[in-house]
Amino acid sequence: LGLNDYFNRHFNYKYLVKKINVNQKNQEDIIINTTKWVNQNIQKITEGVDVVDIDPLTIVQRRLGVQYQFNEILSVFLTYLNTDSYFKNDTHHQLTLFKVNNYWSVLDPYYGVYFTNEKETFASIEDLKTSKWDIVNLDSQKINSSDLSDIFLNQFQSYEDAKEYYSKLFFEIQSSKQIDDMNIFDRGGRSYIQKPFNRLKYEIYRLLN
Repeated sequence: LGLNDYFNRHFNYKYLVKKINVNQKNQEDIIINTTKWVNQNIQKITEGVDVVDIDPLTIVQRRLGVQYQFNEILSVFLTYLNTDSYFKNDTHHQLTLFKVNNYWSVLDPYYGVYFTNEKETFASIEDLKTSKWDIVNLDSQKINSSDLSDIFLNQFQSYEDAKEYYSKLFFEIQSSKQIDDMNIFDRGGRSYIQKPFNRLKYEIYRLLN
């Protein structure tokens, strides 16, 4: 029964990411579109509603999630789209890390934003550890102070406050080299163990360690 459930989830993930991106071809567009789907189709859990965490697919089935669950399901989806991804779960505010064009960048599906550099492409972790980046919504528009209440639920008073908040989060993220040097099963979340062959490798890795 456990194996049956596992393979059922596996084929559900394959079907879902294909359905979500049926009209998308470009990798960057697929990443943004998938993030948009998660942000728009998973509702934020309000006070008094139980958090259920059986497996990542439960998030999609309930259409409800807390912050880490938004990142969990997005990182799983991106992995099924052959984009290296995991979520950073050792801080109070979780973020999804992903690799595009041979460098690592960051998404925030809970608030529905990502981050661009001066070239208006995904900002690398190294970009994010400087001040050379902007916060962009999932329609690829740079946000400003008038957008803050809708996007961040009145958490920030100004755009500068939002920048300062994220800057502290980015400071805690490992460098791209550190991430690349890390075993994928030590990065965080469950994105790397949803595919059957990866799960087998994970069980071997766990036994050896």
